[in-house]
Amino acid sequence: MFKRLLIKENVPLRNMCSFRIGGIGRFFLPASSVDELKQALEFARDWDIRLMPIGRGTNILFGEGMLNYFFVKLSGEFLKIERIGTDLIKIGAGVDLSKLVSVTGESLSVFRGLPGTVGGAVKGNAGVRIGNTYVSFMDAVEKIVIIDEIGEIRELSSDNIEKGYRFTNIEGIILYVWIRPDLISNFRGIMPQRIVVEPYPNAGSIFKNPSIEVSAGYLIDLCGFKGRRLGGAMVSRIHANFILNVDDASFEDVHSLIKEIEEVVFERTGYKLEREIRIMR
Repeated sequence: MFKRLLIKENVPLRNMCSFRIGGIGRFFLPASSVDELKQALEFARDWDIRLMPIGRGTNILFGEGMLNYFFVKLSGEFLKIERIGTDLIKIGAGVDLSKLVSVTGESLSVFRGLPGTVGGAVKGNAGVRIGNTYVSFMDAVEKIVIIDEIGEIRELSSDNIEKGYRFTNIEGIILYVWIRPDLISNFRGIMPQRIVVEPYPNAGSIFKNPSIEVSAGYLIDLCGFKGRRLGGAMVSRIHANFILNVDDASFEDVHSLIKEIEEVVFERTGYKLEREIRIMR
């Protein structure tokens, strides 16, 4: 039954994430259709292995050695963008967010520079701060379609999804997203200035901001971490909420630096930083 699936074994994960760190993934599949995803879920159940969707890997730190997961990357029909009428756009969850912003012109310009895929932007409620306002991608979403762990397809209205700062309660794999850019028309044409750090592999912001008034980068800088190096990993000298892979950093280099930052920031400021990056091992 599974002969039609192009399942790969023992796939290097460092090539699937922006950090360029990681061991070996047990299984990997570029899934191009709903039918392939349903077969992949059945395969995962038969092998008693967790199926894990990954997009561009822009907020993941993979562990080393063998990671016993079945990694799936959306391709094929999940890479399409379709306009429905004048206001509604249907997007495959595997579409790069940068591509969507590009083809929609000024409508979604406020999200220019955000990394990752549309599915990742929805799952993590990605967004930007404009003045004292946090504008999230979910603000423009009308509904999504997911496939759950037993292979059932479900449609979820945005109104029924729990949302917060860099958070949603969505379970399952996001397949398609319907958005209405007019829902964020107040931000049409706005292009926020993006953070540019040293040109080394990284995974963007490591921690969520504790509040609009207090940023994680400010707290980390306050504790003297800019330029702090551990093995091949270094805290950016430009923005303290970025950790860079400056010299073939290992998982342990980055993970230890993350834990050190958490401990010191809490001891000195009382703030308990919440991780934005996903750690998989």
